[in-house]
Amino acid sequence: PDMVMLLAAQTHEFIAANPAVYRVLGYSTREILGKTPWDISPEFQPDGERSEEKARRLLKGQLGAPPQLFEWTHIRKDGSLIDCEVSLVYYRLHGEDLVQAIVRDITERKHAEEIRRGLERELELQKRSFYRDTILSVTDGKLSVVEQAEVEPYIAKSVASVEVDEFPEVSPARREVESFVVAHGITGERADAFMIGVGEAITNAVKHGKQGRVYLG
Repeated sequence: PDMVMLLAAQTHEFIAANPAVYRVLGYSTREILGKTPWDISPEFQPDGERSEEKARRLLKGQLGAPPQLFEWTHIRKDGSLIDCEVSLVYYRLHGEDLVQAIVRDITERKHAEEIRRGLERELELQKRSFYRDTILSVTDGKLSVVEQAEVEPYIAKSVASVEVDEFPEVSPARREVESFVVAHGITGERADAFMIGVGEAITNAVKHGKQGRVYLG
């Protein structure tokens, strides 16, 4: 079921191909002979490299080397793209250097992988949302776990910061925060409740993270 193509190592032209080439790419065996891999490929591969430059490099490096396996995008006769897995093998026959390419259509596999990655992303988002809602609930709305992007605007507007990398630095950081909030009109029970949350956050940063930083603003 796979396409099998034989290339002349010096010219990089196809000199033989099996009937699967017509079924997969739409080219007859006669049409494929004399062409090069980049003749039936888009100008650029998904990694941004030009198909011709990449094909020449891979074929040149195959001479005398062990077999190699890689992904490649071909273009069908009707102009549509197809994701393939290519296996290259070098051998010498009747004094001529040849490269055999076994090309497998992996379009369905790539599609299935993309669906799987999408489901994993969705699952991760659901998990993060569940953690966030749970923590918000058990803390009576006092602690909201957010993504880095949601924090950045607050960091950008901060007027001071305090490094907290070790437990001895927790108390000085708390005092720094307390002085700041009092100076901005947060006092009494409101300040006490606020500082409990600040203390928990600082302690968790030191206990469970590599380093911590308190931003004031």
